Amino acid sequence: MLKKVILNTMFGKPFPDTWINGFIENVQPLKNRGWYWKIYTPNKIESKGNVEFIPMNIDDFNELVDKKTGVFPHNYIDQKTGCPKKLMTDYAPALAELFEEQISDFDFWGHCNWDVVYGRLDKWLPDKLLKTLDIFGNDPEKINGVFSIYRNKPFINTLYKRHPGWRGVFVDLDTRFAFEEDMFSPIVNKANNKGELVFKSAWWLENDRMPWHKPHPILKITPDGDLLNKNGEEMMLFHFSDTKKWPI
Repeated sequence: MLKKVILNTMFGKPFPDTWINGFIENVQPLKNRGWYWKIYTPNKIESKGNVEFIPMNIDDFNELVDKKTGVFPHNYIDQKTGCPKKLMTDYAPALAELFEEQISDFDFWGHCNWDVVYGRLDKWLPDKLLKTLDIFGNDPEKINGVFSIYRNKPFINTLYKRHPGWRGVFVDLDTRFAFEEDMFSPIVNKANNKGELVFKSAWWLENDRMPWHKPHPILKITPDGDLLNKNGEEMMLFHFSDTKKWPI
């Protein structure tokens, strides 16, 4: 069985307990299917099963970026919002390089958003499929910041450096770059077209902006972990980007 790890950070104010606890319990069944999560945060949250919370604050993160890439980003917590001044997703394509020691025994790594409920990832991305590709982006012909995964090898893990502006992205705290989606996607597509890697994309998610999830989403998770909408249709994951409230 291939080992897959999803990497994320949680700097600033913690999410509500119902959200955190819901997320932890939601992904527990995926452990037996080879899926794990590593979350870097200063918030004291107990690890469980396939979800590991690793102590790290935003100053530690800045130093790590500097150590691994030679660029010091000066990220900080905005006191008005309680959140990082910069969207941490801009660093998503570099996470494997930043945390290379902690993920050395994984075959694939990925990044995700926090406002996500997972279904049976193993049904949509079985090992048989993963063995044939290097990168999967859950957006047609694009990397999706909400959920994308990559083969864990140096060429893939440092591919983001092919973008000539990556250093500026890492240090600019005021611009919303969407680096992983808008700037990194063309790099991935170009490498795929040249035969340097195999990239697959799809749209296997639903979100709370869709009409059938108004005025609020109605979701169901079966005992086997299938994620269903109110019509009984299965999805790989659900993104509650607008409501920002654990939907189950």
